[in-house]
Amino acid sequence: KKILLSAAFAINPPVMLLDEPTNSLDEHGKNVLINYIQKSDSTIIIVTHDKIVNKLNVKKIHLKREDVE
Repeated sequence: KKILLSAAFAINPPVMLLDEPTNSLDEHGKNVLINYIQKSDSTIIIVTHDKIVNKLNVKKIHLKREDVE
């Protein structure tokens, strides 16, 4: 998973969709991911249940099940 995430960030696409990117990452891996996201110029959409997104200093939109029909 770390290699796939690294490859995705290396090509610097304009938009990235990350579905549960922290699954199977240890704490160090999660911190590396946070750093990549914060430095990226891409628009990144993250779907996750992990509270790691609270550590990100970026614009966020939080959706809850009751918000989506």
